[in-house]
Amino acid sequence: MFVARAHDRSVSRDGLPAGLPREDQRLTPELIARAAERAGLEAQITECPLKAIGQEQCPAILLTREGGALVLLSQHGSEASVVSESGEHRAMTLEALSGQYLGSTVL
Repeated sequence: MFVARAHDRSVSRDGLPAGLPREDQRLTPELIARAAERAGLEAQITECPLKAIGQEQCPAILLTREGGALVLLSQHGSEASVVSESGEHRAMTLEALSGQYLGSTVL
């Protein structure tokens, strides 16, 4: 939802995942591409070091070790700005974010 809105797509929280199979009320990474299509976007999962994600690729969806996701809004120096699954905007150090990051990104 945050990525779609950042690309000026009007979407609702319920509309993107409607009808898609979920695991524990979450979309699997593979289903993110189908949800993105509903917003008129393309998405692909790629293995990517955190430092290799440039500002032009943000917002990007970072898959976490706990099976969740964070939306990377930006990174500057040793800090990153992210949005959690609950919608909370927060700043994190890149070191802390790297500890949570699985190494897969949805671009």
